[in-house]
Amino acid sequence: MRAEDVKPLLAPTAGLLSRDEAKARLGASESIFRQLRLAAVIGRHVEPTDRRPRYAATEIEAFLSDLQAAIPNRAAIDRSVDRMVLVDACRKVGTPLLTAAALIRAGTVPSAAIDPGRKGLGAIHVDLQDLRTAVIAKMLDAVPKLKTAAIIGGSLRMVDYLLTMGELTLAKRGPALRGHTIPAVTCASIDSFLA
Repeated sequence: MRAEDVKPLLAPTAGLLSRDEAKARLGASESIFRQLRLAAVIGRHVEPTDRRPRYAATEIEAFLSDLQAAIPNRAAIDRSVDRMVLVDACRKVGTPLLTAAALIRAGTVPSAAIDPGRKGLGAIHVDLQDLRTAVIAKMLDAVPKLKTAAIIGGSLRMVDYLLTMGELTLAKRGPALRGHTIPAVTCASIDSFLA
């Protein structure tokens, strides 16, 4: 085979990274990478000449630049303020990276800053308490069924019956601090029932 015949076949793989290369470019763990994959932020590409899944560097860079562009003060990070890397803050708060990214884009995490000396997600720092406050503020004013039973002085069976009869209203509370939207009873419907 001549090299000039093979080059056009291999050309589409230019700009595509292996899974390990993509995680390194992103600066994230396997679980964070999986979150972005499942949310279709990073797509999987398969080439005819190489059946292994590959990931586009441009998609990773687009996600990072979009997130960094949402941070209003792109100056050097202030070391006097107690901040931590976004990925670590998400782990401590127990919220998905995509939830934290959405809150940063919405401007509800004012402490977000960029460390110019680092790359990928490691360059984005936030104040832990700021992130926790932003996540809690986005949660619906609702309580889990067990807590509802304690408030009305009944059992879970009674709560389920009241939900079936329409006396109480069930809603999804989220984004939850542990990464799941949980079914919860709205406080307004509890107050209305007790009244």
